[in-house]
Amino acid sequence: MKKVLVIQSAAMAGGNTDRLADAFIEGAQAAGHEVTKFSLGELTVNGCLGCNACLNTGKCVQQDDMQKIYPNFYECDVLCTATPIYCYAITARLKAFYERLYAAGMGAVKMATPKKGSILLCTAAEMGKRVFEQAVTFHRTNNAFAGWKDFGMVLAGGCGGCPGPRHLDDRYRREAYDLGRSLQE
Repeated sequence: MKKVLVIQSAAMAGGNTDRLADAFIEGAQAAGHEVTKFSLGELTVNGCLGCNACLNTGKCVQQDDMQKIYPNFYECDVLCTATPIYCYAITARLKAFYERLYAAGMGAVKMATPKKGSILLCTAAEMGKRVFEQAVTFHRTNNAFAGWKDFGMVLAGGCGGCPGPRHLDDRYRREAYDLGRSLQE
């Protein structure tokens, strides 16, 4: 059994990104894995201050909701991040989360970065690979830096958005479910 941490970064609960993350979670749980999910839209996670205090103490000085996430991050075997694409990039919330991993060992000295598998789930109103380029590059760069293994991604384009109806094609939900289900012991 793997411990899976899902970080969902959309502001809207029940939206396309949240539903894509939930499909992944259903697959991972069906495969017998333990899953913990945090929705950053419901939490306060500030960006890194750049103070470098964590290099001396091993802890971030900020006392926000990231303190709830850190223990789960350290314990997880797989980190799954889910983000809508805003202006061809990941959300500011997800970027703040990654900045704060600096205090969890992703800093310049790589204090104690836990080795993990990682997964990226993205939704976007636009179709095509171009809309996901920044998110994919960000994901792969973090994996390379931290020494994490890329377990896959689901890039769900054509999801609609504001204004208008939100639509998440069932094929993407199946793809996310299958990705969760495929996690190996």
